[in-house]
Amino acid sequence: MPFINASEVFLLLRKIIVTALAVIAIAVTSAAPAAAVERKDFEIKDPAGTGSDAHGRLNTYGTYFIVKGRILAFQSKVTAYACISASISGCNLVGNQKTLGTADGRVNEDEADINKRYNRASGQAIWVRACFLHPNGVTNCTSWTAGHTANTSIRS
Repeated sequence: MPFINASEVFLLLRKIIVTALAVIAIAVTSAAPAAAVERKDFEIKDPAGTGSDAHGRLNTYGTYFIVKGRILAFQSKVTAYACISASISGCNLVGNQKTLGTADGRVNEDEADINKRYNRASGQAIWVRACFLHPNGVTNCTSWTAGHTANTSIRS
């Protein structure tokens, strides 16, 4: 029977302990809850009353945003936009504005799905708005939403 010295026993015990700690760390990490998600529903209606709208949900995660929804166009062309900025005043910068989608219902009813993902830096928020172009050439754009305009609502 071979003889096992103390240093071999120590190395064997060390491997067992390291393996056990790795298994425990993996178990604890996988059981940790996912990051909280903030969800806000939005609905932006045409101020001219055509029935056109953009509606959906804003999902805010730790490192990204997801915008899902639908654009419905009746008697107007609707373009929905998102703004990603640390403050709403940053929405005036074109670089912070992202087109979510367009539906052109000036001749026939039209609709478009919204399904976009944007990266998020620390402290950034997301706002949405829509612009409605009518057959007479008049365009109405809503304010960036935070639930403050008469034609916009956001529900948490």
